[in-house]
Amino acid sequence: MKTSKKTISIFLAVLMFLSIVPSSELGVNANAYSSTSFASMKERAEAIVNYQWKPSQDIATWNGNSYNGRTYFKKGETVTGVPYTLFTTEVVSFSLLSLVQYKEKASVNYSKTAYCVSMGATRTGPVYGSCCADFICEVFGGNFMNGNSMRYHSVSAIKSSSYGTTTYNVKAENIKAGDAVSNTSGTHIVWIGEVTDSYFMIYEQTPPVAKKQKCINLLLLIRTDI
Repeated sequence: MKTSKKTISIFLAVLMFLSIVPSSELGVNANAYSSTSFASMKERAEAIVNYQWKPSQDIATWNGNSYNGRTYFKKGETVTGVPYTLFTTEVVSFSLLSLVQYKEKASVNYSKTAYCVSMGATRTGPVYGSCCADFICEVFGGNFMNGNSMRYHSVSAIKSSSYGTTTYNVKAENIKAGDAVSNTSGTHIVWIGEVTDSYFMIYEQTPPVAKKQKCINLLLLIRTDI
């Protein structure tokens, strides 16, 4: 089991060199749990990954990612997990939503092809949903949607959050349940729901839907298909 820890540390060390992050941006927030408890964070994470909804029409998944072997959510099927999106004001003003807000929009969700400002590219996918940063914000307890402006709108905006721990380069043995861990390039972030000697249980908003899964290393933080 100690070998697994060392292996994970090596993977994280490789991950750290994928981009350069100023030393002032590294480390753990001293006020990790000052604003919320682990139990409440996990409850919010579970609610998002387990939320079930039914599309009112066929909806293209984000950037062609597969769901049940298809690149779209089928009309009338039960979908588990809030869908991923990065569309913001380029499509509608309220694209990225909290779970409560999404529940009001799910039945009128629809597919769209548009230029995604956040990606600098054309993408297909749900108009309404959330991205990885918004997912973490909600798990931490943040009311990230305020009028037309998101309180947090990127991984870099979360790193100074008072809601919980966020860290960019950390040894595997120092990662704790309740932490949010990002890759050093700041392109993806996940929430850690459980830590054992052999795996991490991670919760994340990722294409095509929010999910949780066991992983033995955090190279899963690197995504090339968003």
